[in-house]
Amino acid sequence: MEQPALRMLAACSRVMTINSQPHSLFIGVRGIKRQFRYTPDIEAHVHPSFLEELSSGRPLFEIVADPFTRAVASDEGVPIVLEMKSEQDKSLEDPANQTKMKMVEAIYEHVAQPFFVLREATHIDRKFMRVITELEAGARDRVGDLEKSRGLLAFGRDRCLPFGSLSQSLGGQPAGERLVKALHFKQFLSIDLRRGLNPDAPVWLRQQAEFGRDV
Repeated sequence: MEQPALRMLAACSRVMTINSQPHSLFIGVRGIKRQFRYTPDIEAHVHPSFLEELSSGRPLFEIVADPFTRAVASDEGVPIVLEMKSEQDKSLEDPANQTKMKMVEAIYEHVAQPFFVLREATHIDRKFMRVITELEAGARDRVGDLEKSRGLLAFGRDRCLPFGSLSQSLGGQPAGERLVKALHFKQFLSIDLRRGLNPDAPVWLRQQAEFGRDV
């Protein structure tokens, strides 16, 4: 469960930083000598709109699929902590673990830290994970000023172009498509992933894109 979530968050236009197992809580209970330890799966810094939508119950994969048409400033980010749960996770039915999680939730609430337990059935969509796999072809590609300039010139006076035509103007298949994907991961562009990576998928040129993250 943790790996699909990490992959989705890395592809999300509203996520600035991601840390796996970022910290541990040690919980002492009166009358019990040993401490309970809890380590969350993920901490991420996200745009406030991401937090608002997750708090409202919107599935994680839907939030990730949405485009975001401007850059996210570093001071806009808010931290969220995530615990990912598979439907086969036996701890979901374990009374001792449920008590432990109630203590964890109380600690995070006390320090005003947004904390979410996300279950696989609601938040991980297998069809969307295939889109992420396709998108990841450009995840590790180097993107410098030359590649950004090519992307900028391809848009001309437009701020939004279809994925297919933008890819074609940048070299076609596979080089052009791969560059569009890489520019998405560098947050220079934002691809609307709600209907997959089809030729008609809108791709947005983000404002202040030169300040995108380097992953």
